[in-house]
Amino acid sequence: MICGKHRYKCVACGRIFVEDDKRTKGVIVKIAMYAILYSLGKASFNMLAHIFNT
Repeated sequence: MICGKHRYKCVACGRIFVEDDKRTKGVIVKIAMYAILYSLGKASFNMLAHIFNT
């Protein structure tokens, strides 16, 4: 355990995963919004960049 979080190593690929990694929760929602708006034809990539300030 490092910094109070348990880490797991994948046997197949050797990558290390952290339990309860909170960095991706907001990113997943943002990616879903990008996909929905773009697939419905409601926004272009340029408009999405301006809306989400990326």
